[in-house]
This record gives sequence, structure tokens and C-alpha cells, in this order.
Amino acid sequence: MNKLKFLYIVAIATVVFVACKKEDDTKEEPKNNTPTVSAQTYLSDTTWKITALTADGLGDVWNNALLVKTCNKDNSYYFKLSNILTSYDTPNKCSASDPDSTSGPYKLIDSDKKMYLDLTVGTIQIQDTTEIVQLDAKTLKLNFSYSGIPGVITFGH
Repeated sequence: MNKLKFLYIVAIATVVFVACKKEDDTKEEPKNNTPTVSAQTYLSDTTWKITALTADGLGDVWNNALLVKTCNKDNSYYFKLSNILTSYDTPNKCSASDPDSTSGPYKLIDSDKKMYLDLTVGTIQIQDTTEIVQLDAKTLKLNFSYSGIPGVITFGH
């Protein structure tokens, strides 16, 4: 009788342990088959226009006619795969003698978190390494410094 009780307890314990088996935590997570888009692809996929330019202590520089002439606000910018940034000064030039376009280098650095930029916006020359605050299919936002004054330049399309 003792053997029967023992076998009965072992059988119940086996059922309890098997039924309460911990689920396997090594299940594969569903894979996201959406390809990732590189920063370079976002940049070179389209033409950009400046939508905002602000500077600490000066506020909204982009809409200040004393700092940025209206004729510069329709300029477009193209980040080429060859790391050349081309600024197109069309259709409204500030002077008929202005070239249709100018080019300068740019380069993504620090795992695409920063960009070396050589760009003229109106009377503002940016020749610096900037921090990329946002870069997606619609917006490029950069922190920069001009004459020691920090600012933010936003591109869109």
C-alpha cells in the first residue's frame, strides 16, 4: 500500500511539474520586414527648402527681412550622394548677376548624428559641424552656431 501511495504522489507531482512548465522565453520576436532608410537616402532623395531659422537671443531670423532677404527664401538645396550640397538661387534672384547655383561640401559624421556643412543662407555663412536634431522623409533640423550664437535651421519640402 505504501508503494501505491508513493507511486500516486510521484504521478501527481509529475503531472503538476509538466503542466506548470515555464513557457519558452526564447521565442522569436516577429520580424519587421520594413527596410531601414539611411540618413544619406533621406537627404539625397529630394530637394529641400529652409522653412525656419532661429537664433538664441534673436528669435525668428527667417522672417526678419533685415537678416534674410525675401529673394533668398525661395532657394532650394540638394544634398548630392557625392557629398556636395548645391543651393539653387531660383526663381527670384537677389541680383541678376547672382549665379543660378552654388555648391559646397557636406558630410555626415558621427554615425549620422552630425553633419559638416558649408552653406550660405542670405547673409549667414554656416561653415561648421552641426548636430542633426531630426532627419526623416519630411524634415531636416540642425543645431548650429553662427558667430558664437546657437541656432536651429529647419529644412522641409
